Amino acid sequence: MTDHPLIKICGLRTIEHAQATSDAGADLIGFVFATSRRQVTASQVREIVDALTGPAIPVGPFVDHSVDDVNAMARSARIQLLQLHWRSNEDELERFELPYYLVRRTEPGATYDAIAADLDRVQRYANPPLWFLIDAYHPGESGGTGMLADWELAASLATSFPIMLAGGLKPENVGEAIDRVRPAHVDVSSGVEADGTKSPELIREFIANARAGFDHYSSSSEMTTQS
Repeated sequence: MTDHPLIKICGLRTIEHAQATSDAGADLIGFVFATSRRQVTASQVREIVDALTGPAIPVGPFVDHSVDDVNAMARSARIQLLQLHWRSNEDELERFELPYYLVRRTEPGATYDAIAADLDRVQRYANPPLWFLIDAYHPGESGGTGMLADWELAASLATSFPIMLAGGLKPENVGEAIDRVRPAHVDVSSGVEADGTKSPELIREFIANARAGFDHYSSSSEMTTQS
């Protein structure tokens, strides 16, 4: 799963939009279990996952659920990967049944040294995250706000850790974001919506532009290495 750049489209709520996302070439499809206007239930997600065709992997973003609830809901929904927000009790990370990655928002005043220390610590756990999702900070929302993440800080973190960049991405800026941050993966939700609803056209455009961005910096890196 982590040997190539991944593109995640988050906040899907219908089989039509999920299938269009899979058909467009998304690697990961996110179904939000946290409180949100995009929130879905385990039974809704299971219906979608059971009907979905293609190789896209269903992901479950969770924020405040207990470990037991996350494990039970993921089993019920047939989720294959967890997106978890940072936990005050980091020892809980050892108890999740599925592979997971962690969200680390870049709050005002956050520094590389402070965030890197957090990432390095949990990366040493027996059950470490696959990567870290770097997102913009909003005091009242856990994600999907459309606010732009701190690209400079994210780029610094990406030199030392596997990073999935989120926060304010959209078809028009994802190529620039990939070029400047050099993340391992990217994630989008509100940036592929029109009037609050997922747009298959914007999803296809985002995925195409993200693939082109990853291909460009991969080629640039190879040329630099060869020279």
